Amino acid sequence: IWLDIIWALVVCLVLLLAMALLVRTFANQSFLPILTQDLNAELFAYEIYAKKFMIVPEPYRILAAINTGDYQTVVNLCAKGMSGARSDKKKLVYFAALARVYFELDDMEKLQMICEDFYDYVDQSGNAEKLESSFPLMPYYRFYANGDYDACLAFCKQRQAEGKRSRLSEIIALFLCAM
Repeated sequence: IWLDIIWALVVCLVLLLAMALLVRTFANQSFLPILTQDLNAELFAYEIYAKKFMIVPEPYRILAAINTGDYQTVVNLCAKGMSGARSDKKKLVYFAALARVYFELDDMEKLQMICEDFYDYVDQSGNAEKLESSFPLMPYYRFYANGDYDACLAFCKQRQAEGKRSRLSEIIALFLCAM
């Protein structure tokens, strides 16, 4: 009987992982282009919260809140998520979202604190290079928080030279250069 229970748990776990992958794939194909190509943050947020038949992953809810200017929701989601985050990458997603919020609010003190926490966490993880490369805007935020505007400009020029990205990424790059 114990073997049957173990197999049932394994099957349930496999089904759960398959459903999580399916939801992420569906969200990437149906929701993300609304934001990254059509640049319609309001419709993106509506789609994220109106789809009652599925629970949209938290990073999409954070993206919806950031891009509609609902910064308090971002801070709340990140605070809640950080306390329960089990993976390094997930925790760093929250740091990056908070950095963007404090950058957009021009709150240098909190931006500097978040950047320091981000890099401290990356250094402690033991997988620094891979994790850092997953969050390409964090160096810019760090330069900006430290008042190194020449490094910010060099960063922007490098990002523009990198090539094709989504329309949203191009606009963010232009916005960063304008700052």
